[in-house]
Amino acid sequence: MRSSDLVQAMVPALATFVAAAVDLEPFSIYAYGPGVDGHQLFSAGDEIFIGNFSQVDDSQAAPIQFTVSDSECQGSPNTTALSDNSRPEWFNKTLVVPGPSSSSRTVRMINDTADASDYISSFLLYGAFFMAQENGEMLSLWYRQATDIEGVYTVGWNASISLRCAGFRFSSSKSSVHVSVLYQALDSPIINGIRKPKKPGGYQDSGADIAYNLHQCDDIQVVKPNRSPDPRKDGDWCFPDTEEGILEAIHKGANYLWANTIVFASHPLQTSTRLTPIQDAVRVIGQGPLVVDKYDDKKFVNDYLRAVGGFTLPRTFTASSLAEVTKSTDDISYPVVAKPIRGHGRFGVKVCYNKSELLSHVEELSNNAIAFIVEEFLQGEEATVTIMPPAVKG
Repeated sequence: MRSSDLVQAMVPALATFVAAAVDLEPFSIYAYGPGVDGHQLFSAGDEIFIGNFSQVDDSQAAPIQFTVSDSECQGSPNTTALSDNSRPEWFNKTLVVPGPSSSSRTVRMINDTADASDYISSFLLYGAFFMAQENGEMLSLWYRQATDIEGVYTVGWNASISLRCAGFRFSSSKSSVHVSVLYQALDSPIINGIRKPKKPGGYQDSGADIAYNLHQCDDIQVVKPNRSPDPRKDGDWCFPDTEEGILEAIHKGANYLWANTIVFASHPLQTSTRLTPIQDAVRVIGQGPLVVDKYDDKKFVNDYLRAVGGFTLPRTFTASSLAEVTKSTDDISYPVVAKPIRGHGRFGVKVCYNKSELLSHVEELSNNAIAFIVEEFLQGEEATVTIMPPAVKG
């Protein structure tokens, strides 16, 4: 053996969404993680391996086809990938992982007559994640260890967490990308006395558009609330960004969450303890909640850009009440733009050409407890710039 890559994660009981896999159709299991992108599990009837079975000089080696019944997982060779002269003789062997009292770290398959007292033999699929069950908890303590054959690894269980390799997981799907789109179902909290208004529909319409277009990509599997979504119904395509909605998406198989929503420091994507154990296996596409909390404030960003220098910015002032603006209306050069400090799109944004229009609009914002800024109107063509981070493989 040359090296080890290990991962350990314990998932607390998620009884709301977890149902033991019973009488599932036959399925294969694929490994994902650093350097392992969808490699199928195979065996020669005993130990479990990751990689290409044809690299092993053993006529018994074959990809494993699994079935789960009453939480017990049975493995047999998938003979469709084998040549005519290769016919493994092992069938219906029980998958087991070492129990807490076992000194072994080897994941293997055993016969019905073998002693399984030191093994865990209860498994389930949580979405597409393949996990063991023990005492009501879901466990994902898989790790891989290199063999003398390049690209072939043995599968181990419950090794030292100090050598943990984040993101290593087993999935029942060959596609490595399973995306669910989230829309805004939660109201934004009050931040520094200001609440960002919720957009009607919570971006469910654009979320459905994103999911529908991703659905057209051959290399991406879209996980949707409805298995047969109607293109005319936005709710068939994306999940609410509540804790329950996020967990439902993961339970249905998502390992990527597209956060087409408003995030903040107290958002479930940031704070949910029920997501913590599987955070290494699920990725979020979108802005970091803590970053959004800080930079979603137009006043903060304007002040920051002025301090940095080098940017041409309109003259501006902030206010939180009609009375504050009234004191300055006679000293303002019109037209001006009045808009919420925290807002979405064009919500609450208005060009005011005179004192009367400004006071009327500001009164409406004040009545809704919305703090706002008033800034110089800049003539010219409007342009929106979207800054995307560099792509990262993996």
